[in-house]
Amino acid sequence: MHDKDSFEYWLTPPDPVPKGWYQRRGFALERIISRILLAEGLEPKTHIRPSGEEIDGSFLFAERTFLLEAKWKAEPVPASDFYAFKGKVDGKLVGTIGVFVSMSGFSPDAVDALKFGKEINLILFNGSDFQLVAQGHLTFIAALREKLRYAAEEGQPFLPLSAGPDAAAAAAKATSVPVGNAASFRTGLANIIVEGAADQEALQILFGRVDAGIAAATRVWPAGGQLNVASLLRQLHAAGVPGLAAVIESDMPMERLAEVHDTLSTMGGHLLVLTPSLEDVLENACDVDYINLVPPTGSKMKAARRVARNADIERLMSQNRDFGKFMDWMRGTVARGKG
Repeated sequence: MHDKDSFEYWLTPPDPVPKGWYQRRGFALERIISRILLAEGLEPKTHIRPSGEEIDGSFLFAERTFLLEAKWKAEPVPASDFYAFKGKVDGKLVGTIGVFVSMSGFSPDAVDALKFGKEINLILFNGSDFQLVAQGHLTFIAALREKLRYAAEEGQPFLPLSAGPDAAAAAAKATSVPVGNAASFRTGLANIIVEGAADQEALQILFGRVDAGIAAATRVWPAGGQLNVASLLRQLHAAGVPGLAAVIESDMPMERLAEVHDTLSTMGGHLLVLTPSLEDVLENACDVDYINLVPPTGSKMKAARRVARNADIERLMSQNRDFGKFMDWMRGTVARGKG
């Protein structure tokens, strides 16, 4: 049994969910983050209200002040949430950086939207990133350093955190803080990059239905948008992560598609391009009666889960031969990794 001040207490909503539970979870997240920052000597402040606006908090790192926003919604946060926070950061001292923690991840276009501004001054943590920190596998300082360096080198605000045992050891050495169980940092034998969290969820469900052994040996990484796919592939390849592939949608601009293709070609990886989208491909493999009976939803995440759980696997493979070839590539990659 976990107490109400622990991160684990809030991971799974109760059934039924009491009124106001989600709001209390959001407040608990702010307290948990503040406690972590305080323990690492980052001098956190909470609930800052300059000139009528509200900022969740701030902290000091490397002689600089960072602003903080934390959300734990039911759905991935949209681009509008980023823009609202970025507007607050833009109005502060030149060079101020904002850190945005979203436990529910980001919508597929939200991270890309930040690239269209004049400058990148936000660093993003998704739920998986923060869970590594909250459960003691990685310090917040080590995580922030990795993300800041990636943003500086690649011009991208989001690097999904993971690390093999070597990187975990490096983080421990850099911060003089134990990082916990190294097994928590293992990458997969096959490592698949997708555009967003909904695609990640759908593929993880689908892989589990097709072959539980392959699913257990595979990690799906959300890049946080189309613009981040190639740079994330390069980052993982440079870190020695094996079995790299990408599953992307056909609406990706040609120059970005070519960049992903060329990047994977240099590392012997595999590329699967789905038309028009993963959700549509899976929906086409579902029984028509099921699709007609299920009420529509505005949640991309919920829709992705539905079609991934109900797609007919044989129909999927017959309708989309490239998907079948991709599964064959995964089987071979996992088998070689185990051998």
